[in-house]
Amino acid sequence: MALESLTPEASEVMTSVQKDDLIARVAASATFRRALRLREFLLYVGKASIRDGVLELREQDIGVKVFGRSPDYDRSADNIVRVNATELRKRIDLYFTGEGSGEPFVFQIPRGAYKLVFSRRLLREPALPTGNQIEPEAVPSPVLIAEPAASPATRGWMWLSVALGLLSLILAVALIRVHQSSVMDADRRPAVMQFWRSFTRDKEPGTQTDLVLSDESLSLMQDILRRPISLSEYVDRRYADTIDASAVSEERKADVRELLGHNLVTLGEVLAARQIIVLPGLAQHFHVTVPRLYPPDLMKRNNLLIIGGKKSNPWAGFFEDQLNFTLEYNPKTGQNFVLNRHPANGEAANYYADGSSVLPGGIAVLSYIPNPTNTGEVLLLTGSDSDATAAAAEFITSESSIQNFLKRIGRTQLPHFELVLRTTRLNGTSFSSEIVADRVR
Repeated sequence: MALESLTPEASEVMTSVQKDDLIARVAASATFRRALRLREFLLYVGKASIRDGVLELREQDIGVKVFGRSPDYDRSADNIVRVNATELRKRIDLYFTGEGSGEPFVFQIPRGAYKLVFSRRLLREPALPTGNQIEPEAVPSPVLIAEPAASPATRGWMWLSVALGLLSLILAVALIRVHQSSVMDADRRPAVMQFWRSFTRDKEPGTQTDLVLSDESLSLMQDILRRPISLSEYVDRRYADTIDASAVSEERKADVRELLGHNLVTLGEVLAARQIIVLPGLAQHFHVTVPRLYPPDLMKRNNLLIIGGKKSNPWAGFFEDQLNFTLEYNPKTGQNFVLNRHPANGEAANYYADGSSVLPGGIAVLSYIPNPTNTGEVLLLTGSDSDATAAAAEFITSESSIQNFLKRIGRTQLPHFELVLRTTRLNGTSFSSEIVADRVR
């Protein structure tokens, strides 16, 4: 939106009712129709902005009221408000340059602030087409793709098709890279290749390893309803029935039903899958899928790689009885943490993402165990956030990380194990992982 077309401040000429009506029109527009959380963000800061005596809005309050964070959450480690504020500003501009181009008054959210600033439009700008310009709602980790027009009956399957198409593309790229990889590349990572060739049973023709990514719509559903989904509810497909019995508003229930029509995959998990799939000579062994399309009886026959915890990938909960370290979720605080079921001397009972690191980071669990019939292997990668999950994948594909772990346990090849990793992100790209607890079988 051209700033020259606006007067400085319209508070003197707009009544509170006019401001409230304008905010409501923007929130109800097509620009926000599929951006449910951004719409809620706008309505919250909008109503607070026109309240008498409000000079500024606090990021902490928005995180608590709009995004369900705990009152003492750490804004330096969790930038959900700032990320969504950037997308909200874009959508406000989209509305006033598109379907709202005829509005005599407009508003903006200045950078570095969250209170709306109202202005009178002096010059009418030409309307811009908006049909394909609306971007998906911005959240810290899920990869969202603009939703195609479809009937409610088919929309969910279309989203699954889009998500699986993306994963198939990653697998295809990996297969191309396999042909480009040299024997020398594999030789540079002997410990890595020894583990992964054993895991995928590389020497046995026809073997398959199922790579199951998570479904972030399930995670968001639990955040909104403030209750977990049990494995039995997921297996029996009863989790959708819990929506009506929840204590949230009808609008939030509608939001949850809309979410369940989508299959959302986090960028961190896509990157984690890519790190593994592109290992030389292994891509042809992987079958990539999502939880809703994965038949659980395959666990008894195939090798299985699960990326994501039980909150977003319920099949991870199938193996809980075999594990000492599990990633848990507290619906009251909205916090992920690692539960240590049987702490050894010097170990904590719970591990949290903040830890003592001076760098923003997370906590991850890496578990390598046999499948239920002892005919194959299971590898579970999960983290307190998508970056932590990607860090776990980087650990198990890093020659130095595996070599250091082998020295730590006095082995020459990896046995079945469980690791708790403290992860940090360096220079915005690479990851650093520190083992804080382990179990070797």
